[in-house]
Amino acid sequence: MFKKAVDYILGKNKVEITGLNIDRLINGLVNSGIVLSDITRVSHRIVIVCVTDKMLKKLFVHLKPLWYNVVVLSRYSLINSLKILLTKRLGLLIGLVVTVSLVAAFNMFVWDIKISGNDTVKDEVVTQHLEDLGVKKGCLIGKINQKELAQKLNNQINEASLISIEIKGVTLIVNMKERVIKPDESKEELSDEIVSKYDCKITKIALLNGTSMAKVGDIVRQGDVLGAAYEEHYEGSQKVREYIRAEGEFWGKVWFTSTGYFAVDGVKYYRTGNNKTHFFWEMFIKNAKTKQPPYELYESKSEIVKINFLLPITIHKTKYYELKPKLISLSLEEAQENYGSMVLEDARQKVVKDAKVLNSYIKASEENGLIRIDAVIETETKVGTRLKKPA
Repeated sequence: MFKKAVDYILGKNKVEITGLNIDRLINGLVNSGIVLSDITRVSHRIVIVCVTDKMLKKLFVHLKPLWYNVVVLSRYSLINSLKILLTKRLGLLIGLVVTVSLVAAFNMFVWDIKISGNDTVKDEVVTQHLEDLGVKKGCLIGKINQKELAQKLNNQINEASLISIEIKGVTLIVNMKERVIKPDESKEELSDEIVSKYDCKITKIALLNGTSMAKVGDIVRQGDVLGAAYEEHYEGSQKVREYIRAEGEFWGKVWFTSTGYFAVDGVKYYRTGNNKTHFFWEMFIKNAKTKQPPYELYESKSEIVKINFLLPITIHKTKYYELKPKLISLSLEEAQENYGSMVLEDARQKVVKDAKVLNSYIKASEENGLIRIDAVIETETKVGTRLKKPA
């Protein structure tokens, strides 16, 4: 690869020389400082050699046209390519220059804005604040002071504790760290005991103060005391109970469930075999035009490919599969396949934020002429909480 690049820059010209005394000619050329490569003897009167652009000029000067016939078979060089562009393909060269100029001009502007680190603040809110500060898609990158913009944006968004701005290519990236707002517990007094928030099975205990009323493996009900607000010790032979606020954490297995009832008759959709694919692309601005689906009943699969090399281009591909409905009598397995994911999703919506999902399953059964589907998600999470003190 390196040799090809060197040959292209210096030039590699294949030349056919016809005449008498070829061996004497080659020796004379070499003695004159003309570098020859890839020497191929075709016959006693014909030889093919390769020379660089610089050596080609010397070769023509050294050879006498009355004694030798010289034909350039091929020219592989940067200079020759540029000459062809300037003479025979001037339009292509102009188009190339215009394209490079347009790409360079487009890369002077912001064409995409990405926001990361925001959980509570919506992207639209950040974008609106940026527009208020004069930064939006299509603005000049050179006019953006990243440090100053980050400070102004941080002052306008109360939920943000730290904001930084970086620009990569034509993309402006807002990196945000949100404030951690602690709940105000001063307005309500909580009990000193730790109780269970769920029906669960205790898996881990880390109690700092107080007395544990449960051990690992115990099944407890919601509201049961886990950490009592006292500690006991002996003074001599007498047991003394000292009241103290319980402090610590309890973890347990918690099962989040959902149940759905469905008729034994259902509709199943089959693919007819017909399908169509729609493409459309976006560059710089969002394309509002979207094609209507080609079928009334369909399944679709979409792909989005973003290309940020030179120009920001987004390619959308959607494949539509035509469906046909058919009335069927559902078996338990078919009902579980058709509706199980929906019931499981209902159960998943009940799972608390910090819970670790251990397992999930779906079970179908018949009940009163209907099909009952139960979905269970097994999790491990913190189960300790405190109740409000009575007023």
